[in-house]
Amino acid sequence: MNRKKFSDYAGSFLVKYSSYVLAGILLASVIFLIPFLYIEPEIQASLDPEHEVYDVRDQVNKIFDTPLHQPVFIIESNSGDALTKSVLLELSDNVKKLSNADAQGQLSPTDLEIQSYLVSDTVIEPNLSVLVDTYLQSDPRFGTNLVNATDDQVKMAISNILDDPQNKLLFSAFSSTLYKKIKSIDGQEFDWWISPTLMVGVPADNAKLGGGAYSVNIGGNERDLNKERFNRSVRSLLSGEQTHYKLNGLAIDVNLEAADEGQDSGMYIMFTVLIALLLVGLALRSYWALLFTGIGIALLMIWLKGVLGFLGIKGGLLVELIVPISMISLGVDFAIHAIRRYQEQNIISLGPSKAMKLGFTGVFAALLLAMFTDSIAFLSNSSSGIEGVVEFSFAATIATISSFIVLGLGVPLSLMKINQFSLSRQFLNTRMSQIITLSNSLLVSICLAASIVIMIALDRLLGVGILMCSVILFAGIPICFLFFKSSRVLRNSKEPTISNNSLTIYSNIIFNEVEKFVERFVVLAQRYAYILLSIVLLITVICGYLGLKLKPDFDITDVYDPNSDVVRGVDLFEDHYSGRLGEPGTIYIRGKLDDPNVLSKIDNFIDVINTNEYLARNPEGNTIGNNHHIQFIEYALLSPKMRGEIQTKYGVILPKAESSINLLTEEQIKAINESLLESGVWLNGKQIIDSNSVKSVFVKDSEDQYNMILNFGVRDTRSSEVTKNARDSISLDIEQLKNVEGITYVGLTGSPFAREIQLTAITKTLQTSLPIAVVGVFILLLLVMRSFRYAIVTIIPIGIVIVWLYGFMYIFGFHLNIVTATIAAISIGIGIDYSVHMTERFRQELDSTGDKILALRHSARGTGVSLMVSALSTVAGFAVMGFAPMPLFASFGILTAVMIILAFFGSVFVLPPLLFIVSQVKKSV
Repeated sequence: MNRKKFSDYAGSFLVKYSSYVLAGILLASVIFLIPFLYIEPEIQASLDPEHEVYDVRDQVNKIFDTPLHQPVFIIESNSGDALTKSVLLELSDNVKKLSNADAQGQLSPTDLEIQSYLVSDTVIEPNLSVLVDTYLQSDPRFGTNLVNATDDQVKMAISNILDDPQNKLLFSAFSSTLYKKIKSIDGQEFDWWISPTLMVGVPADNAKLGGGAYSVNIGGNERDLNKERFNRSVRSLLSGEQTHYKLNGLAIDVNLEAADEGQDSGMYIMFTVLIALLLVGLALRSYWALLFTGIGIALLMIWLKGVLGFLGIKGGLLVELIVPISMISLGVDFAIHAIRRYQEQNIISLGPSKAMKLGFTGVFAALLLAMFTDSIAFLSNSSSGIEGVVEFSFAATIATISSFIVLGLGVPLSLMKINQFSLSRQFLNTRMSQIITLSNSLLVSICLAASIVIMIALDRLLGVGILMCSVILFAGIPICFLFFKSSRVLRNSKEPTISNNSLTIYSNIIFNEVEKFVERFVVLAQRYAYILLSIVLLITVICGYLGLKLKPDFDITDVYDPNSDVVRGVDLFEDHYSGRLGEPGTIYIRGKLDDPNVLSKIDNFIDVINTNEYLARNPEGNTIGNNHHIQFIEYALLSPKMRGEIQTKYGVILPKAESSINLLTEEQIKAINESLLESGVWLNGKQIIDSNSVKSVFVKDSEDQYNMILNFGVRDTRSSEVTKNARDSISLDIEQLKNVEGITYVGLTGSPFAREIQLTAITKTLQTSLPIAVVGVFILLLLVMRSFRYAIVTIIPIGIVIVWLYGFMYIFGFHLNIVTATIAAISIGIGIDYSVHMTERFRQELDSTGDKILALRHSARGTGVSLMVSALSTVAGFAVMGFAPMPLFASFGILTAVMIILAFFGSVFVLPPLLFIVSQVKKSV
């Protein structure tokens, strides 16, 4: 059976059994409604590729306890100096409120037990207010407290506190711009310290908050969300009135902030759908086409999420948000092509059934081919091996098939049914009826857009409720009105009447001019084909060169509003602390950590790491802090209490305090290790590190195997390139430990490295899937079209879309990240969809007319205009999304709009000249 016979058979079948087809779609929608409402993905699809960094991360989280959850806050003084009485006094008052609230269980996240969570006696660390107050009361020179002290006395107290070597770690809490002046009061000189910021942490019981390590990534689990809710409660109380300072959290609520900004952007997503629907109704000149397309998109969301829930496909940003929003464009495209082919027939004279049969005969093969090529394009991403990307490919494929069924078949058949009904019942074409139609068109667009957005991002049940009310109000009532009232109104009225296939929304004159415009430009493109194609080739080469310069990068401002607390906190950290703290990284070491030779090698390794240029340095100038096993052993040698207890309990005498590690015996180190794990670290008669804190960095797992970690901070991690250089540099340093006898494993992990590897892997896999998609689509086109020439020219616009899109991204400062790379993958589906429709229409017209110019003209007026309608409706909608406050949605809207424009240009102005060049007119015999 050739393609024409197949399309003719399919058209006849769909029209003949249209009632069964529509009933099947409705039945399937009801079935999918159950998993849509009651099955939501509990597990987020991981975007982590296979890499040692993630294996080490999981191993560290499994082995080492994390006793504390400590959100970090940066206090920014309104006056430019945080080391003042006014700031410290306000902070002290807010700390008391925080402590009281915690004692009453007011910090408890809603899903957790109402109890106290804070663990520090001073509530925050460091608590400079307490230090200053204590000093003022204990020093007889002052004999006062923080409340009653003068500003000068507070400054003098701070100077004396910072002069004490035991308080040198306090400098880590101050800005890197910290400076001092020499002042004299009553003949006494002192350092007048000035710091615009003060960093504090709020230690809390991690086990009570669910345990585990808090992951600073979008897509956190419920445990992470509870910690973020706790963090926000702390921030609210610690902020207070913010009279003298502003409080900014440091990545304390990345998931909740994303959710909040997503809700704020929901209005823009709604306008995206609203504008797309209005333009569909305007272009197709039909209230019912607008209504059924909107209902079809809503049903598409139910089908998509229902099938995903039924199949147990995991959720995540790509699956739950990007795919549904992207499918608005694809769904509109299916509906417009099917309805336009139907409207091209003379419906009044032929009747809706015959017109629909002819319409499907002309477009069904193209719709089916578009569905298969789109599916191949999306499924090519499943080769990535990254769970989140694989799930994205399946979700997008399911959405494509659902779009074909619901919008490509269901919507035009519904329009045919309403035309069969309305054509037999004449109605008035008065000015009032047109006003009512326009009003209803606007209202139905608003209601359906709201229901779609609510179903996607907010409340599924509420979205379905709005959808059902919209169907009853805007479909059920008008149909009943036509059935019961139209004939009676017609008999009693002297107004002129008309009989048409749909309620006219806009003048046909404008639409006819649009058809002429598209036809004129297509013919003009063919006339100057070689000049046009030469220019296109030149631009493609330039864009290709620029596109190759695109690099993976994902700054926090690519996701969050630049004015958000999340971005503000990171900006403050970068400005005031990045050189001394940095984003946490970890080196994990496993082996015989009671062997003096092994520990000596690790000690030497620490000296090497301390010189690494990519790592932040503490006030002592070191990149590795004092909270590690080697330092614990040195503390043990310095501590008379620990030396005595080790001798008493284990019968081991330790050497002099000045002894180096390589002079210790294995027996001595084993005794020290046991003492550390049991009693913690004691120095100067007090416990400075408890045993739980020791176990957070040093653990024994067998008779002679120990585990330890070295923590450090990576500088300038907002740059993926810098982070990669840091990882390469540290990995090179680590190599010296891998060959040490007694060390069984050494690995590197940390959130900056995990993020950089994830970003690079996702962008690379999505890029490598492009040639797979192109080859797969080409093979399918070759098999279906049975023509190498038509298959190759049909696929050329895909390359133009991708290359030009990458060039656009480079010129306008976009980076390759999970969102932009996803759009590139989607662009294959949209691009091939547009091309297939144009090629199929041209071949049909060429077979019918035997004239290439005439075939181009007919294709332009038919499919070319359909593509223009589809492009304009979705471009206008997604352009509105570009104004969303959340950069993630704004970038997605802008790039999607640009991608659709390029797809339209490639299929309507580049493809027709190519078709004209490669086509051959069959000679009549």
